[in-house]
Amino acid sequence: MPINFPSSGLVDGQLFNAPNGITYMWNATAGIWTAAGGSSSSATISATPPANPFPGQIWWSPDYGRGFIFFVDASGPPGQWVPFDPSLTPPAGTLALYNEQVLTVAASEMRVTIPAQPRLVQLEFGVSSVNGANDSASLQMLQGSTPLTTAAHDYMQIYENTSTAFGAGASNLAYWILTGGIFASGWWKSSSFNSSGSAVPIGTAQVMEVQTGGIRMLRQWGTYFNTAIPGGYSSITGFRLFTATANNFSAGSYLRSFVVQ
Repeated sequence: MPINFPSSGLVDGQLFNAPNGITYMWNATAGIWTAAGGSSSSATISATPPANPFPGQIWWSPDYGRGFIFFVDASGPPGQWVPFDPSLTPPAGTLALYNEQVLTVAASEMRVTIPAQPRLVQLEFGVSSVNGANDSASLQMLQGSTPLTTAAHDYMQIYENTSTAFGAGASNLAYWILTGGIFASGWWKSSSFNSSGSAVPIGTAQVMEVQTGGIRMLRQWGTYFNTAIPGGYSSITGFRLFTATANNFSAGSYLRSFVVQ
C-alpha cells in the first residue's frame, strides 16, 4: 500500500521510519525522501517491477538478466527504473536495453535516455488511456531535459483496419504523432541517427492500436526531421512519449530504449 510521507515542517536530513521497515531521509535540495537504511528485504526479484517503489529500491529482473534502481530526479515524482549494473554492458554491435520507464501511477509523459553517438536506436512502448477514450501518443526528441520543439517533424503513414486501408502525412510539427487509440503498443527505430545532413529520414515505426468501439488499427510510419537539428544528431540525449490529455497514461504503461553503441 502507498506510504504516507510527512509533507509539512520538513528539515533537511529529517528521518522517517516507514511502515515497510525502511528509514527514509528528507533531501531538501532535491525535494524528495530517499532510503537511508532499513529492511534487508528491500531488494526484489520478479518478472515485473515492484508496486509502490521508493527512491533507491533495487529490483532484479530475471527476464532482462540485470538489476534496476528506482530513481526520482530533482523534478520530483513519478520516477523511473534505471539500470545500475554497468558491468553487464553488452559488447559493441549488440542491440541491448539501455533505459526504461514503467509508470507506477498515471502520468502525462514518459522519458528515456540514449548514449552519445549510438549506431542505432530502437524504442518500444505500450500505453493505455486512463479515461477509456481515444487519445494521441506523440514522440519527441530531447536535448538534455528540453524537448526539441522545432516545427520540422514530418511523417508519412499507411494504416488499415480490418476492412479499409488509408494513407496520410503531415509536416511542420513539433513531434511525431504515433497513435490515437485507447490501447497501443509498437516500436520506433532510427535509420540514420548519426547523419549530419538535413531532410534525412531518421526513423520508421509500426504501431498496433485499439480504438473505442473495438476498432483495431495497424499503422506503418516513416518519420523524419525536415531541417538541420540545432547541435546535430549528437545533441539528442533521449526521447519522450506524451499524451494529449493530462495524466492519461495509465500505470503499467512503459517506454524503453534499446541501442547499438
